[in-house]
Amino acid sequence: MCSSDLEEPPDGQWVNRAINCSMGYLASALLNGLFALGLKAGQGIPVEHTVRLNKLIGLGEVSHKFARVIAASRLPYLFAIDPDWATINIIPLLDWEHAPNEALPAWQGFAWNPRVTKDLWALIKESFLSAFTQERLNGLGQSATIMAQIVMLAGLEFDLAPRQACEAIRAMTEAMREASLIWLRNDLLRSGNEQSAEPN
Repeated sequence: MCSSDLEEPPDGQWVNRAINCSMGYLASALLNGLFALGLKAGQGIPVEHTVRLNKLIGLGEVSHKFARVIAASRLPYLFAIDPDWATINIIPLLDWEHAPNEALPAWQGFAWNPRVTKDLWALIKESFLSAFTQERLNGLGQSATIMAQIVMLAGLEFDLAPRQACEAIRAMTEAMREASLIWLRNDLLRSGNEQSAEPN
């Protein structure tokens, strides 16, 4: 561990700091090794990896926060192979009310390379929507634009009610709204092209 593992990034960019500090390196190496095992959905994280992962993310330890940022960036994968472990150890970090010092870094990690399934959405939906306040979106920085695009995805694929979508959209900046609409347009065009290419 180095001194940078104990410092909050002055520019608010948690992912950038995480991938350039010792705890981030360790977390990336461990998770890459886990991925290399080729585990199937629901198979569970092997016990020896679980022990190491639990030590590395060090819930509650300030010096391990950057490892948790990296773990949050792999949440879709971790949830797919071991939903119980991810639900206990990673998803609570996204809760703005119960983990106020963890949620911003964790959501930046998640937004780094987001993938959302219906099952995962059901567990993160409330915390996700809670991100849509002026203060929290400002804190998320560039990640807020990714979050805005996920609103569009949730409206198309999941159970996001029109009222909830409208509240989230109202909280966005003009630039975020524009980026999310571009994403929506491209997604609809892609879907239309795929349907037109299907054989009759």
